[in-house]
Amino acid sequence: MPHELREEARRQGRNALIPAEDAEKLPPIVKPAVQRAIEAVLPTGYYVKHFTTNVELTDIDPDWRNELLAIARGRGVTNQGVAINGRPLHTWRNLRFRSKSEVRIAEALEQSNVMFLPNCIARLGVTPDYRVNREADFLVVHKGKLGILEVHGEPFHPARRAAEDHERSRLFKQHGVRLVEVYDANRCYEMPSDVVASFMRLLEQA
Repeated sequence: MPHELREEARRQGRNALIPAEDAEKLPPIVKPAVQRAIEAVLPTGYYVKHFTTNVELTDIDPDWRNELLAIARGRGVTNQGVAINGRPLHTWRNLRFRSKSEVRIAEALEQSNVMFLPNCIARLGVTPDYRVNREADFLVVHKGKLGILEVHGEPFHPARRAAEDHERSRLFKQHGVRLVEVYDANRCYEMPSDVVASFMRLLEQA
């Protein structure tokens, strides 16, 4: 991306879509490359008459090319940020998230210099006849304590799933997770630093 656009996104402190008036600043290869990719998978007899491109700025690690190649060849990570029902994912630091609220929390945890595992599937259960896969939004490790921070209010955590979410929390606690705290998605997006500070205080006390 052009340097000035990336710097503007960083000044805003969040990912940003390129405004239409800046579209001409995009590298000229972007739209033809997207069009070729679309046409490569179109059924015979179909064609693209017109489309527009939007580019979302995101932070990536220097080794992103090798990681994408590994995923494309089936050798990449498949138990982190798994897509659900075809819903779009958001990428930050080569990690996958299901909402921008989750990305904001990840950025705040990064600023806190703590170890965290976002959207990773765990295998758990304390009896041989009941072992299941469950996923926590953020598993946080701090001073030898484990805590889970959940972002609720998104399509993946509707109110009707409350019983299922409580059952999952009980399973994690049976394995030694000290704290499971749930925060509203809107609050996570608007005040991620406050949410993380609140969570870390509770984890310290757990």
